Amino acid sequence: WQTIRRNYDIFTSHSNSISFLHQPNNTIESHSKSNGFWHQPKNTIESSLHSPPPDHILELIREQSYRGGFEPARDFRQCAKIVNGSIPLDLVGTLAINCPGRIRVGARMLGHWFDGDGYLVTLSLDGNSKEANVNGRYVRTSRFKAQEDKNMEKEAVKNVEPPLAFSGAWTKAGMGKWWENFIRIPENPANTATIWLPPLQLSSDVLRSPRLFALCEGGHPIEIDPISLDVLNGEQPFQSSPKSSKQQIAASYFSAHFSQDPNTN
Repeated sequence: WQTIRRNYDIFTSHSNSISFLHQPNNTIESHSKSNGFWHQPKNTIESSLHSPPPDHILELIREQSYRGGFEPARDFRQCAKIVNGSIPLDLVGTLAINCPGRIRVGARMLGHWFDGDGYLVTLSLDGNSKEANVNGRYVRTSRFKAQEDKNMEKEAVKNVEPPLAFSGAWTKAGMGKWWENFIRIPENPANTATIWLPPLQLSSDVLRSPRLFALCEGGHPIEIDPISLDVLNGEQPFQSSPKSSKQQIAASYFSAHFSQDPNTN
């Protein structure tokens, strides 16, 4: 595994274009091209989405369709079939990105999209096997799992504002009452960036895969399985290499907007 850091022109430099046959699950294929997805009947929209917007938000989306792009994402795993062209043989690796995937819970809007639950997307390309895979999955932070449990307890429907099981820098926990948020610290959404670190060398002949972490300024890095996107470890402060003569553990959070020193490994 390695991070892909190549420009789009690696594709356009080839005489053949690449087309992917992509068929997401539970999507509507035959909708009006003039009005678009959001102008279909409400029951059609509700049957197509795992978290359909409440009525007042749907009306806002219908006024300006771009607002639909801020609706909650959902987990998916897609193996794309190449129907035209080819992936360059030397293009092998995985690109991982991170962003807020949910800024609405039921009818409850979070205070800012910076408080949204982290959502990872990986694009894996292998020119040798001619495979392309795209995966998307929420980072299963402690706050995400707590909210899912809360939603099940309340059976949150689209027009109900459920209490929040977490607080954010701009978002109040519970139903927003002051006593629900007194001396409460915002929790890590893991929603800003990713970083790949070299594999840990366990011995001279045993190697692990490179490590993937979800980052946010509001907490320590969270290690992610680069294939399944499951959380391997909860928040863990970075520490010095096992080879280091002096073990050190980071006392503060790690910036989500990091720079990589080209002169070190």
